[in-house]
Amino acid sequence: MPVEPQRVKGDVVFVPDVHVPGEDPDAIEWALKEIQARRPAALVFLGDLVDAYHVSGFDHFPVGWTFGEELAKAGRLLQRFKAAMGTRPIWVLEGNHDFRPAKQLVRRVPGLAEIGVGSLRSLLKLNEMGFRWVAGERGFELNGVRVLHGVYARKWSGNSVRAHLEKLRWRQPVVMGHCHRLALVHDRTVWGMECGWLGLRDHPAMDYEWEDDWAQGLGILQADGQPQILRRELVMS
Repeated sequence: MPVEPQRVKGDVVFVPDVHVPGEDPDAIEWALKEIQARRPAALVFLGDLVDAYHVSGFDHFPVGWTFGEELAKAGRLLQRFKAAMGTRPIWVLEGNHDFRPAKQLVRRVPGLAEIGVGSLRSLLKLNEMGFRWVAGERGFELNGVRVLHGVYARKWSGNSVRAHLEKLRWRQPVVMGHCHRLALVHDRTVWGMECGWLGLRDHPAMDYEWEDDWAQGLGILQADGQPQILRRELVMS
């Protein structure tokens, strides 16, 4: 069901793909400190909170965790961000990895999928925890900006959000995750922002190749409507 356009007064922080259990603990600590220092009016997780490796359609290799443990870890991570935000609203968008459990049900037991049994909202009891769930590819509108996980993942920073802007015919600013890149794209009064990711470079959950321009960071929608990206500098050993 589509989410009605939302408005908040103040800054909004966008948390990009985390891919639990492949999250980078140092990046999570950095993000929490930024949120505590900035005290934003709202927080949005841009999707792919979990990796859902065990329920993907790809070949599986032995790994050191179960899907249940992955969900429990994601729940604990969400509680930490909830503690940092207090009563201020937090939206959680559905990413393509988050959709993996429901996708398996759609293929095998569609009746259960229809009532949301396999959705991350149901598996993590997000409503009961006080989070606002947003399903589907369209995301939702917040302070006049289209906020979504993202469908297109193009090579090189800026190209993914540019594809979404072109889909919208450059009529509305766009904030997205999905591509693991940081970028701001401007065209006159319309802009697009890619918010990076918070995952580890090397983790069994990351069953795809690291791209050289992937970057850890956060996105900010300032109270005056201007976008800002925060880059976490990595120290490579």
